[in-house]
Parts: sequence; C-alpha cells; structure tokens
Amino acid sequence: MNKLLIKEKSVEINTDILYQGIEIRYKGELYINNKLPNDFIVQKGNNKIIIIRFSNNDEIIEELFEYNGNCNIYYAKMVDKDLNEYDLITKKPALQTWSALGTKRLDDNSTSKYLWESLTTDYDDLTFNGNNSYVKSLKQVSKIDNEANTITTTKETSRKLSYLGKKDTNLTTLSKIGINKQKRIKRGY
Repeated sequence: MNKLLIKEKSVEINTDILYQGIEIRYKGELYINNKLPNDFIVQKGNNKIIIIRFSNNDEIIEELFEYNGNCNIYYAKMVDKDLNEYDLITKKPALQTWSALGTKRLDDNSTSKYLWESLTTDYDDLTFNGNNSYVKSLKQVSKIDNEANTITTTKETSRKLSYLGKKDTNLTTLSKIGINKQKRIKRGY
C-alpha cells in the first residue's frame, strides 16, 4: 500500500496517507531534480533525502523528484501530521526479469510460447537496477576493404555515459529560508 516507486528517470510515492515528511536513504551517487511545489523543502546530504511539507492542503503529490545517477534506495519512511511513522516499500517497476516474462499467444496457430524464447537481447540488457547513468546509443562502424575498394558500414547498439548534468536542482535548504542550523553551545562556569 505505501510504496516508493523507482522508475527509470523519476521517483514517485504511492500512498493514501497525507504525508508531512519523507526520509529516504540511498547508496551511491544520486543527483535529483525536485518536482514538488514551493511549499515543500527538499534537503539532500550524507546519503539521505529529507522532504518536509509546510502547507495544510490535503493534496497527495505523487511525483517527488527526477534523478540522474544510481538510485539505490535501501530505506524509506514517511510521517503524517500526527507524527505516525510508516515504512515505505521500495519498488522498481521498470525491472524486468526472466520469470516475469511469462507466455504469449501466437496469432497463427493459437499455441503459447515462452516470450523469453523470442527475445534477441541479453538478460543483462533487460534488467533495470535504478542506475540511469548510462544511456543506450547507436554506434556506427565503417570497415574499408582496400582490395575490393568498398566501405562496409554497420550500426551497433551500445551503452555510453549520460551527458545529463550531474547536479541537484530546485532544492530548498534551510539556510535559503533564513534558518541557521548551527549548534549553539552554552557554557557555564
């Protein structure tokens, strides 16, 4: 019921509870683009993302942020206005596995055939692990045959690093809204 959905380029929440705050912990290098309205504060650091709502409206906003990098979220929880905590189940709906491919009905003779038998891609190309640092690309290779005086051009699919900007955008920090988060130590004699 309470789920954090990691898609290929975005992270969304699926819940019926009006959340006031969300804590997300992740591993790796993750850059985010905040998709929440201005009445939310999104703070990122030390492999945590903290989202806090400052409005009283009853709208549940599902799309939290877009990401670039390795979205390896291992823990997430949310808090409602009464400070009740709820664990969020992390789901990666873009993940495709051999066992989930199942069977399909063929049009010509009404027999079923395993879908994975008709695939032309490798298993490693099917899986999505939350890392979108690499994008699929098309590589063109030309070979010159000097004896026959011909050029053979082939196109191959490959992966390359994404050229998307590696930065966090639209984040609101506490210091931007005038809250100083330095600790003050009172010393007494």
